[in-house]
Amino acid sequence: MGWNAGCAMQTFEYEALDNQGRNRNGFISAESAQSARDKLQEKQLLPVKVKTATSEKPNSSRSLSSKLSHRDITLFTRQMSTMVGASAPIEEALATIAQQTEKPPLKKMILAIRGSVAEGYTLSEAMAQHKKNFNQLYLAVVAAGEKSGALPVVLERLADHQERANQIRSKIQTALIYPACLAVTALLVIVALLTFVVPKVVAQFESINQKLPFITQLMINLSEGLQAYGLFLAGAILVLIVAFIRAYKVHSFRKVVDYFLLRLPIIGSVSRGLNASRLARTLATLLSSGVPVLEGLKASRKTVTNSVLQQTIDKIITNVEMGSSLSAALKTSKGFPPMVTYMTVAGENSGQLDAMLDKAASYMENEFESLIAVVLNLLEPAIILLMGGVVATIVLSIMLPIMQLNTLAGL
Repeated sequence: MGWNAGCAMQTFEYEALDNQGRNRNGFISAESAQSARDKLQEKQLLPVKVKTATSEKPNSSRSLSSKLSHRDITLFTRQMSTMVGASAPIEEALATIAQQTEKPPLKKMILAIRGSVAEGYTLSEAMAQHKKNFNQLYLAVVAAGEKSGALPVVLERLADHQERANQIRSKIQTALIYPACLAVTALLVIVALLTFVVPKVVAQFESINQKLPFITQLMINLSEGLQAYGLFLAGAILVLIVAFIRAYKVHSFRKVVDYFLLRLPIIGSVSRGLNASRLARTLATLLSSGVPVLEGLKASRKTVTNSVLQQTIDKIITNVEMGSSLSAALKTSKGFPPMVTYMTVAGENSGQLDAMLDKAASYMENEFESLIAVVLNLLEPAIILLMGGVVATIVLSIMLPIMQLNTLAGL
């Protein structure tokens, strides 16, 4: 443990004014509040408020920092890898990054970590108090880098890993959001036509004792149904969505849904490939940082989102604990693509398991990008064609009675 029991140093949170009268906030380590004020004055800062940051210790269950974005944590990791790689002491690197940071929540977290490091905690121990922003996987990698003496390399690999994860997350969001927005727009246009346009046009035929075409009568019934029960239908859909989200948190229901998703033709392949690439990339990062295979598997399991695939990893972990090699354990499982097993065998035979897993992850990520591009190219025109077909049907339902009236008038 990095804490020195004999050290009487404490961490204080301060507010001060510099020579230009600007407000300065941060953390400082000192034996007492008066000592902290003296240190601030030595730095040409006029103390305004100095208080003990009691909740900053890593053993505290409450984190000082708020939840930060993935981009903020990735940028911080990249900056740390650059500074530490340039042989800068950790405390100095944290202070420099904090000075360059403009976002107050991120700056506060960095200064809090710096304060803990100044007290004698290791970097991983100092980060452990901010579990909202640093998960167990992140902390395990940093701790492994500290133990192996290769912290700069580990931080660089961790930053690369996070950047790839952010890229994949961004591509998934792009793949889901744009078609969803297009579909919602199409649905709103159709609902507007049925609710406002069709009733006004069809009202012209109510005074005529003429049998309307089937398609026209169907549109009238749909229009009347939307006007009478539209709000109720929207409420029912919202209730179903909320109920599904709540039920998905129940393990048994989630397992059924995840199993169903894996059985779907395209979605199942995407889910398997995406989860396999996450597993391979994370395991490669951990192995290259000096983490044993078994511990790496247990930590990498958290990156897999599908509960059925999580159970598959549990079986793999059990087989490895019983003495099986990773490749042999993967061969007995049927949840992941054969590419992962093949590259694992090649990695174990060549003694470069981390490099081969990294290549497997890159291959599956490229496959995912290609598949998403194809799906998007097909989905957009499909939605437009579907919308055009529905609108054409509505227009046809309006035109048919008019054509019938013209025919009768011609007679």
